[in-house]
Amino acid sequence: MEFPFELPKITEFSNQGHTILGRALAYATSYESNCKTLASLIGFKHDHSILNKEDHLNEFLAFMQKRKLFAHIEDIIKKTNLPHSIPEMLHKGREARNFIAHESSIGVFQLFESDDRAFIIKDIRKKIIEIAEANMAVLILGQKITNEPIPTLSYLNSYSESVAEWVCRIE
Repeated sequence: MEFPFELPKITEFSNQGHTILGRALAYATSYESNCKTLASLIGFKHDHSILNKEDHLNEFLAFMQKRKLFAHIEDIIKKTNLPHSIPEMLHKGREARNFIAHESSIGVFQLFESDDRAFIIKDIRKKIIEIAEANMAVLILGQKITNEPIPTLSYLNSYSESVAEWVCRIE
């Protein structure tokens, strides 16, 4: 009998599952961070005075640090002229990120040991692709704002799938 406070057994399947969840969480967190960075960059671009005094800059950065992902995405949408599909993509990425961060590991200890393992990995893969598509849009916007080169179309076309492969790879 297992008690609720007992640690789960470490098995090949549980190690694989935790590896996938760890990569998924790391990538989901990078999406959130990239949104925060882009929203900050857009804030600097719209109000250069933020950079004039150190206390203004520190206040702005503290404010941005406290905000939720939804608020950062809304800032990006309001302050840029995005095609209609991009705001929807950014929020879909946010929802997928929330799933990875808050729901994907619920009950996962037992599920990775069951026959439902492939279903769980497939679901995580789908969410990661949604995050990767949104993250790619955020990264491209950042590259455009800073006048940095944008990767080739062939690279961009394979980006989301490459991220999903990396996250869900079992070795």
